Amino acid sequence: MVLGVATVLSWLVPPTSCLAPTTHLDAPPGTHTHQEADTYVSYDELADGTDRFSLTGVKNYTQLVFDPTSYQVVVGARDRVFRLSLVGLQLLETSDWAANKSTVEMCSLKGQSLAACHNFVRVMHIYRDRLLVCGTNAFNPLCTWRRLSDINHIEGWERGLTRCPYDPFVPVTSLLTSEGSLYLGSSLDFSGMDSAFIRSLGPGVTLRTHKYDLKWLSSPKFVKSFEAAGFIYFIFRENAVEYLNCGKRVSSRIGRVCKGDEGGTRVLRSYWTTFLKSQLSCSVPGNVPFHYDYIQDLTYLPKEQVLYGVFSTADNGLMGSAVCLFNMTAVNASFDGPFKYQSDPSSAWEPVTADNNHFRCHKSAGGGRQASLAADKFQLMDQPVLPHTPHPLFLLSSNRLSHMAVDVVGTRQSGSVHIVFVADSGGTVRKLSVVPGPPQIVCLLEVLHPFPHNTSATIHTLKLLKDTNSLYLGTDSEVVRLPVHRCDRYHTRASCLAARDPYCGWDEGRLQCSPPPGRNPFVPTWIQGVIDCPRQEDPVDGGWSGWSSWLPCVQMGSSDSCQCRHRSCGSPRPARGGAQCVGPNTEVANCTVHGGWTSWSSWSQCSATCGIAVKTRRRSCSNPEPRHGGRVCVGQERTEIYCHSLPHCPSYTALPVDGGWSEWGEWSRCSASCGSGIRRRRRTCSRPSPRNGGADCTGCEEDTERCGDWPCPETRRLTSWTSWLAVNSTGQGSTVVQRRFRAECVATGDRDDPLRTGGWRHEERVCQDGWCGDSETSGWSGWGEWSQCDKPCGEGKQIRQRSCDSGSCSGVASLERPCNKQPCVGLWGCWSAWSACSASCGSGRQTRQRTCLSPTHPDPICSGHSISHQSCDNQVCPGEEGWGAWSQWSECSGGGEERSRSRTCLSHKPSQCRGLDIQRESCSQLLHTGEVTVLESVSEDLGSSKIDDGDGDGEGGTVSVQAMVLSCLGCLVLGALLGALATFHVFVRRKRRRVPSSPHYMTAKPNHYVSVPGADWKRKAGGGSQSPNGSLKNGSIKSSLRAAMTSVPLKEFDTATIKRSSHGSYGNGHLRADLDSDTIFNF
Repeated sequence: MVLGVATVLSWLVPPTSCLAPTTHLDAPPGTHTHQEADTYVSYDELADGTDRFSLTGVKNYTQLVFDPTSYQVVVGARDRVFRLSLVGLQLLETSDWAANKSTVEMCSLKGQSLAACHNFVRVMHIYRDRLLVCGTNAFNPLCTWRRLSDINHIEGWERGLTRCPYDPFVPVTSLLTSEGSLYLGSSLDFSGMDSAFIRSLGPGVTLRTHKYDLKWLSSPKFVKSFEAAGFIYFIFRENAVEYLNCGKRVSSRIGRVCKGDEGGTRVLRSYWTTFLKSQLSCSVPGNVPFHYDYIQDLTYLPKEQVLYGVFSTADNGLMGSAVCLFNMTAVNASFDGPFKYQSDPSSAWEPVTADNNHFRCHKSAGGGRQASLAADKFQLMDQPVLPHTPHPLFLLSSNRLSHMAVDVVGTRQSGSVHIVFVADSGGTVRKLSVVPGPPQIVCLLEVLHPFPHNTSATIHTLKLLKDTNSLYLGTDSEVVRLPVHRCDRYHTRASCLAARDPYCGWDEGRLQCSPPPGRNPFVPTWIQGVIDCPRQEDPVDGGWSGWSSWLPCVQMGSSDSCQCRHRSCGSPRPARGGAQCVGPNTEVANCTVHGGWTSWSSWSQCSATCGIAVKTRRRSCSNPEPRHGGRVCVGQERTEIYCHSLPHCPSYTALPVDGGWSEWGEWSRCSASCGSGIRRRRRTCSRPSPRNGGADCTGCEEDTERCGDWPCPETRRLTSWTSWLAVNSTGQGSTVVQRRFRAECVATGDRDDPLRTGGWRHEERVCQDGWCGDSETSGWSGWGEWSQCDKPCGEGKQIRQRSCDSGSCSGVASLERPCNKQPCVGLWGCWSAWSACSASCGSGRQTRQRTCLSPTHPDPICSGHSISHQSCDNQVCPGEEGWGAWSQWSECSGGGEERSRSRTCLSHKPSQCRGLDIQRESCSQLLHTGEVTVLESVSEDLGSSKIDDGDGDGEGGTVSVQAMVLSCLGCLVLGALLGALATFHVFVRRKRRRVPSSPHYMTAKPNHYVSVPGADWKRKAGGGSQSPNGSLKNGSIKSSLRAAMTSVPLKEFDTATIKRSSHGSYGNGHLRADLDSDTIFNF
C-alpha cells in the first residue's frame, strides 16, 4: 500500500529540471512505530482527571497567558476575557469586551459576515503587573492595558493598528520583550493584503518588513516567534519566490531581526535593516526525498538550544505529518553562510558571499548607507536549516498535526528526557518521549482522547505549564486542563516499570505507581528503570477504562427501559498474552419494574366480641414494588367478611362527659379611643361540650381588662368674670381698689378626669367716691340650662352660665353644683383557676383571685371579696390513717363569727390519729353578698346618669328629689343675699365725689401688645366718647369692646395693636384699655 502511494506521488512531482524533491511516505529505518492500541487512553478514562471551563455563548478560546505567582491563567476569547484558577479552572473574574453597536454595523456594511464582526482577542501578554489585551473589535483593532489582578480595571487604551490584525481568522504571532517592545507578525490592513513583521511600542522606533515586496515576504502565514541571544526569531511559511519559475511552492521559513535594529536612514527608512530568512527543511531522505513543507507549530527550548517543529503536507494533498528537531547551531550556521540572490527577474537564484557582520548585530559593523543597501539587496539565505537527525523524529500518515508542546523531564537513570505532545486536527493528543542518544530513541507513549468519542474539536492553542504538570488546550468551545501523566493506570510494579513513562516510577513506600516524590527522581524508595520504548514482547494485562455516563437502554424482548453504562478493557488493552479485564463491562440500573402482589395474610380477629363484627386480611404490592415507571398492582389490598355466631351485645348506656373550656379568643377592640377603656375576650365550653348529663364548665366565658390610657385632646374655655370685689382702700375712704376673677376650664376628653381647672386670671380697677365707670344700662342675661354631669359616678359637676349683656355687671357669671355622688361600682372579672393545694397530704387550702374593673374609673368599688378560698383534701398523711371522715361545716347564721367541723378516731392505735380532731375558720371570708359575677355591657355602664325620682330606697349612690329641691332653694337664698350686698355696695360708692380722671383697669397679664378688632361698631345711647389723648368721657368702653369682640366672627375683621401701659400713674389721664384678648384667642 505504501509503495503504491509512493509511486503515485512520484508521478505527480514536477520535472527534475525544476529541482523539486522526490517524495515518498516510507518510514525511515530505525524509527520506532507502535500499535496505538497499546497506548490508547479513552475520553472516559481521562474524564476524572480533566478540568474544563466553558460559558454559554462564548467561543474561540484562542489566547492563554499563565501567571503562576497568582496561581491563575488569563484566557482571551470572543468578546470576553477571563481569569481562571490554574487547577480546577474555577472562574475568578470575567470581563465583557464586545464591540459597540456602531462598530459592528460599520463592519457589516463593509461586507464582512456577522460571525466575523465581533471582538476576537488575538494578542495578549503580561508585562510586569499589567496585562496587554488586543482584539479585532469588529475589524477595527483596539488594545487595552489592564491590571493583572483586576482585569475589569482598564488603565489605558491603545489603537490596535500594527498591534493586532483586522481579520480574526488570519494566523498571528506576537512577542512582548522585557523592554516593553511588541513584535507582531500578521496582516495589518482591512483587506489582509499587507502582511508584515513589525515592531511597535517600547523604546525603539517602529520598524517593519518592506511593503508589497515578494522578496521580503510572499503571502506569509506566521506561526511562532521567540527571543534568543539579542535576536528576535519568527517562524512562518510563505510562497517560495526562488521556485516561482517552476510554479507555486510553499516553503517553511525561520526569520531573524536584531533587537537593536534602528532602521535605515534613507533607503530603508522605517524598515528593518537586519531582516534575514532561511528555509526550514523537514523531509524523509531517500532517492526521492519527501518534504513536509507546511510548518504548523514550533517550540524553542532555550536551555537546550533546540527547536521542535511540527510539519505537514499541503491541505489539498495526502494527509501526513512529521516532527523534526533542529538546534540553534544549524540555525546560526545558515544565517552566517552565503546569501541567495537573484540579480534580475529573468536570472536564476544564485549563492552570493558577502559581508554579513551588519546582520549579526555587531555594533562595530556600523550602519549607514552600505548597511541599508545590503539589507535591501539580501533577504534569503542560501543554506537551509537542516534537522538535527537525518530522519524526522515522528511520522504520522492519514492525519495532520497542528499544535505541539515540549517538556523536559529528569529521570533516575537516563538523564533529561524530552516529552513532546502533539495535537492533530481532530483533537487527539499524542505523547512522545525523546531519549537523547546515541542512539536517539523516540517512543509513542500515549494517545489521548480528551474529547468525546465520534466528536472532533478545533484546537486553537496548546500550552504546557511545568508548575502544574498540565497541558492547557484552548478550543472553539472550552478550555481544557489535561494532566501530563497517568501513573495511576498501572496497578502493579511490573506494569508501572514496563510503561517506560519518564513521569512515572514505583514507590516502594506507598506501593503505587506515581511521579517522583518532591519531583526528585533520586529518592531511594522511588524505582524507575532505564527509559526506552515500552517493551513489545512483554505481556500487557488489560485494564478497565472509566465508566461512561448513564444512558437509556431497552430490555431484550420487552419495551421496558433501563439505565445502562459501559466501560471498555482498553486502559490498556490486553496484549501479548496479558490477562483480560475482570468484571462486567456493562452495568444496568433503574430498570422498569412492575408491581406484584404478596400472598394474603391470615384472617384477623373479629372487630368486636358481640353484635355485628368483621374480620380482615391484607396483602401488599411489594412482590416486587413498582419502580422506575412500573405499573402498580391491580386489585384490592384488603378484604373483609362478617363474623358469625357472635352473641348480642347488652344495652349500652352512654357515660356522662363533662364540659371543657376552649382556648381564649382574640381580644376585642378597646372601648375608648382615648383615655382608658376595657376590652373583652371569650371562650366556649366546647372542648368537649357537656354530654350525657356531664357537668358544665366552671368559670366565666368572658374575660375583661383595662386598655387605652392614650392622651385625649384638650379643649380650653374661659369662665365669665366674677363680680367686682373690694381689695383695699386708700385710707381716706374715697378711693377703693376692686378686683374680679375668672378661671380657665380644660376639657380633657378622658372619662376618668373629663374636666380640670387651668390658671386663674384677674383684673383690678380703682373706684373714686363710689363711681367705677359702670354703664348705667348694665345688666345680666338670664341663666342658661345646667350642663350634663361630667362624671357618671363618684361626684361630678354641673355648670350653668349667664352673660353680661351691657355695662359692668355685679355678681357671678356661672354657677356650679355637684351631681352623681353615688360611688363608682365596678364589675368583677372572671375567677382565676384554683391554685395548688397548700398541703401535699391531709387537709389544705386552695385560693383563686379576681379583679374589679371599671371602664370609667381607675379605682372602682366592687361588692364582695377579690380572693376566694376552699378546702382541699389530698391523700392521708402518715400518722392520720385512723381518722374518720370530717363532718359537715357548721352554719354561720345567728351572728356566729366562725364555723367548725370535727372528726373521730376510728383506730385503737394512737399513732394513727395524730393531728386535730376539730377545725375552725372565720365566717367573714365566706361572705360574698351582692357580688357581680357577670360583666354588664360597657354601653350601659357609660350611659347618662339618672337622678333618683324618689321611688327607690336611697341606696346605690343616687340623689333623691328632696335633696335636689333643698339644694336649689339654698342656692337661690344665697344668690339673693350676694346680690343685695353687691347692689348696696354700688349704690353707696356712686354717691361719693367722682375724680375727674378715668378709672384705670389693670390686668395681671404682662402682654403689652394685643390684637383687637379694628372695625367700627355702633355705640349705644349714653355711651361715652374717647378723647384724642386717650381719656374717657362719660363712661367706659369696656362693655362695648366685649360686645363687639363677641359679636364679630373670627377672621372677619381687621386688627390693630394697642400698647398697654403698665407703668403710668393712675391720674395721668391715659387710656388703660381692658381688651378681652383671651376671649378671642383662648378656645
